[in-house]
Parts: sequence; C-alpha cells; structure tokens
Amino acid sequence: MRGDRSFKKRLDRRTEEALARLDRAREETSGRSGDGPREGEVFAFAATAALEPPVLWAVIRRDSGGDRLYGVVAADLDPLAGSADVPVPPRSACGALTLRCGHLLSLAAGDFREARFVGRLEDEVLSRAQDKRAAIEAGVPPGSALEQEIDDAWELRYSTRERLQEARSRLADSLEMPVPSEKGAIDAQAEPAESPREAQTGKVVAFPSRSPGAFSDPLMIAASVLLVLALGLGGGLVWQHRESQRLVASHQALEENVQAREDRYRREVAELERERQQAEEGYRRQLAELRLLLEGAVPSAPHVNLPVVFLNPLETLRSEGESLLIPAEAQRVALVLHLTGSQPFPRYRLEIVGRGTGKKVWSIDGLTENTASELSFDLPRSYLSSGDYRLDLYGLSGGEPQLVDRYGLSIRTDLEP
Repeated sequence: MRGDRSFKKRLDRRTEEALARLDRAREETSGRSGDGPREGEVFAFAATAALEPPVLWAVIRRDSGGDRLYGVVAADLDPLAGSADVPVPPRSACGALTLRCGHLLSLAAGDFREARFVGRLEDEVLSRAQDKRAAIEAGVPPGSALEQEIDDAWELRYSTRERLQEARSRLADSLEMPVPSEKGAIDAQAEPAESPREAQTGKVVAFPSRSPGAFSDPLMIAASVLLVLALGLGGGLVWQHRESQRLVASHQALEENVQAREDRYRREVAELERERQQAEEGYRRQLAELRLLLEGAVPSAPHVNLPVVFLNPLETLRSEGESLLIPAEAQRVALVLHLTGSQPFPRYRLEIVGRGTGKKVWSIDGLTENTASELSFDLPRSYLSSGDYRLDLYGLSGGEPQLVDRYGLSIRTDLEP
C-alpha cells in the first residue's frame, strides 16, 4: 500500500545515506597523509575507546609552538548536549557524536601514532566547536538557560562529568603525561583548560610520548568501533520499529475510512436505482394513459379554405421563390412541391430554414411522391412567421440523405401594414 511504499523509500534513503557516509570515511582514511592530525579529524585511543560508553577525541585546533601541539576535545555517544557541548549530526562521516568542548587536552603529533582514525567533522561542526571553546576560555556563557538546566540534570543523573574526567586521566596515563588541570571543565568554564605542556609564559613544554605498542591491541579497538556501530544500528532499529507501528496504524485507519465510504456509496447507488425504477414505472403509466386518450379521442373538424402555395425548384425560377399571404383567420397552410429530379426516391425529407439566419425552423420526414410528381403537406401557421425561407428537399433511400431540390418562400400576413 501507499504507507508501505513510503516507509520503504525512507528506509532506502537512510541506507543510501549510511553507505555514502561510509564511502566518505573510506576516502578520508585513504587520502590522509603522514604529516600528523588535521583539524576536524576524530580519533579513537585504546585507553578511552574501551570505556562504556566509549570516548573518542576530536582535533579542533592546532596550538602555536614549535612542538606542534593539537587541541583535542572529548566526544561520546550521549545525545544530551549541555551548554559546553556541540552535537554532531547523524549524517556526518564519523556518525552521531556529542563534542564535549569543556574537556580539552593538548597532544603532540607523536601521541597519535597508535590512535585509530574514525572520521572527519564537517566544516560547520568544526567551526561551532572552535567558537564554543573560545567562548568557554573567554568566560562568556556559551549556552542558553535550557542548556544550563540540562547541565545540572544530566551531570547529576548520569555522572557524565566523572566519566569524562576518568577518560582524560586514562588518556594522560596512556601517553605517560601528568594528569591535565581541571580548569575549563563544565563546572569552571570561565577558565581555559590548560595542559602541563603549556607554561604560564605561553612557552610550549614537550613531554615524552608513550612507547610504541603500549596500547596497540587491535581487538580492543575493533570492539570499540563495533560497539559504536551497534549502538547506532540499535537506535535505528528502534526508530524503524516505531515508524512501522505508526504506518500500520495509519494504514488500518485508512482502510476503515475507505470501507466506510464504499458502504455509503453503495447505499446511495441502491437508493438512486430504486428512484429510477419508480420514475420509469410512473412514465410507463402516463404513456399508457395517453395512448388510451388518443385511441378514444374525437376526430377534429376538417380544415377548409386553407391557403395553398405551389412551389417550383429555384433552379427553374428567375426569382427568390414564391410569396404567400396568410389570412388572419387561417389556422394551417398547405404547401405543394413540384419535383423535377429524374431519380425518384421512396421517401423524402423537407427542412425549412430561415434565409437570413440559416436557422432550421421545421422539418418533416416520410413525404412520398404522388402520381403528379408532387409532394404535399400542411402545417400550423404558427410554424411560419412573416419572413423569407428556404426549403431543402432530401431524398431518402437507406444511405446518406441526398439533396434533390431547393425552394424559396416568402410569408406575409394580412395583419401587417
């Protein structure tokens, strides 16, 4: 049905979007160079990807300094975004994430050797994350009143702050660096988050990077990625199930509505059919009564002193036809048409047409030729008012009517001046 087709189209569209995101991620992975991380790239570190839920890290800026330090913020799958967070849309190549801009670390290029590239943020999301971090470091309230309420609600209920602090500590331990300062976290957004790599004078201090292979377990990294995919797929399946239930309910309501309309239309058709049968019976009764009246009707009195006009075809005359003056007391007019055609017909039809208007005034079928090669008939005078007329005579022999002759007639009455 229509609802099922619409649901299938939406499912196909979302599948195509997911495949497109996968293709973009593959292209970004294959096109990456060895020059180190770039702004907007998202990485999975083994130390934090194993958390439940996993915590990823997104590069949002490159700090000034000779040791090429990069500012990274935490990113997780929790959809609740507070005043210091930036949500990543599901259509992004790295999937649906929430950037925790209040939790920032500064890492060197060598710290990314064992990190796994996950995807890249869109330019618009990266710009929002940079603006959010700048607002936090400048002491400007970065969120609305509603977001501040979300901060209080979801931090207390789900211990997000403690989980992100644990992720920061684990990542610092895995990279063999001191635990970062808590400045700049969600509960102290007015102060910038600093790393021990940054001295108060602004000079960058390099820390030794971790030894290769310390956290290079591919199974742990694969399990973390699979967990991210499973959570996204599970959410999609839940949404699809709810959407399917909604479509089924909508389809059932539509079927019930169609059935009700069909029943109503059937009742209306039955009622119209009954009315038609009653009307037909009434017409039959009236017709029978009229026939009885006609059979028992008294014959009318004969018409005497009829005005008679003899008409010859126009092709035999030099004028526009004959003229007839109808007395005021005359009720009918008799016309006699002379035939000149060499081909006789079993029946004839006559059509009387206004000469000036071309409008048909009257016609008669069933005329037959008498022994004098003439056709005669009479008609009520009311059919012919004063004026000029053309009479077209057609021969009928079973096929198309054939024009035989044309006649002209001018009617006048003695009532006219």
